[in-house]
Amino acid sequence: MKHLFMLLTLYAGPVLALGSQPNLCPITSCPKYTRGPILCSCIPLARGASTYFDAFPKFMPTHVIYAPPGKGSSIQYESGDTVGTTISLTKSFKNTTTVTVGQRQDFIFANYHWSVEMGNMWGNSRTDATDIAITQTQAIRKLGWQDGIDHDDDEIWMLLGPVFNFEFLPEWFSGPAEFRWSLASNEMTRPFFMYAGELRGTRPISPAVWDTLNRYGISQADFKEMLKADPLVGIGDTSAMVMDRRRWELVGSFPYRPAPGPNLPATTQTLTIRRRSTASITEGSEDTFSLKVSFGIGGPQATMGLGGISGFYFDVSDQIALTQSSSTKNTTEQNVAATLVLTQPPFDYRGPTVVNVWLDKVRKAYAYTLDWTGVPQ
Repeated sequence: MKHLFMLLTLYAGPVLALGSQPNLCPITSCPKYTRGPILCSCIPLARGASTYFDAFPKFMPTHVIYAPPGKGSSIQYESGDTVGTTISLTKSFKNTTTVTVGQRQDFIFANYHWSVEMGNMWGNSRTDATDIAITQTQAIRKLGWQDGIDHDDDEIWMLLGPVFNFEFLPEWFSGPAEFRWSLASNEMTRPFFMYAGELRGTRPISPAVWDTLNRYGISQADFKEMLKADPLVGIGDTSAMVMDRRRWELVGSFPYRPAPGPNLPATTQTLTIRRRSTASITEGSEDTFSLKVSFGIGGPQATMGLGGISGFYFDVSDQIALTQSSSTKNTTEQNVAATLVLTQPPFDYRGPTVVNVWLDKVRKAYAYTLDWTGVPQ
């Protein structure tokens, strides 16, 4: 018997009545309804047409350029170096939904300064996640502004105005509903960064920066989500901090000692640091961002209202949960080195005397902590 399937879609086709006693289930309407102790539901026997739509978050964090220790110190990422992360949207959906990455687009954004690519750069093998790589086409140098470390000077980089493409395949008799997603190229997408201190309120935000944020609908209410990209921000004394080795990989420890006299200049060390290649990561680390989104129709005409899709299948109807996690680092990165110029503190400096350099495995960037004794290799 054919019935009209009306659960959120306008799909018309054969259905199957399910219940503890199917012969006592008078299917007179769909969708699910209850008659006494018997639960009946209408499930399509054939998959309906796909629905294509786009999601428009205001921003998407990509990486962090951590401030180096010491006034006059610097970290230089050379041309060709790559940072980035592994992203997934699976936590956006309810558990009864299948989520996979759809067709990958090679270049999401490119200009004279850096390019953003989507693919398998870090060794990710998950079908519901993809790697995002930001490749420097010119060297980038980040300066230290004060003695010691102040992570309010960290740069939290992001894409403004990113676009996610979705394909929705309705549930049917032999399988659950499925979402396929990909990050799309968009001429309105722009790279931008905020200082962590601007987001925390310890640094002023210039009118020009506010103007840029306003153009993308970003307000102070969004700053909390941006700050999730930087786990070191707000930590004053890092010497007592225990670094989670699922996220942080020690690159090396170096002296950070005061000058031998009040009128003597501090010395400077120039250090070359390289990434280590990890064969596998059995326990990873991740950041999850709750990003407000608006939806729009893209591709073929939709057969379902987007409000019905987001309300029924998304955990939160107007948000996506963007997860950024660690993956295996590509072995070809070994030939790309960064240069750390470490300026020693003045004679009256009273802080820790060892700098630990770490690789942030989620963001593939270098970070720094100060300690008294260093940490085991």
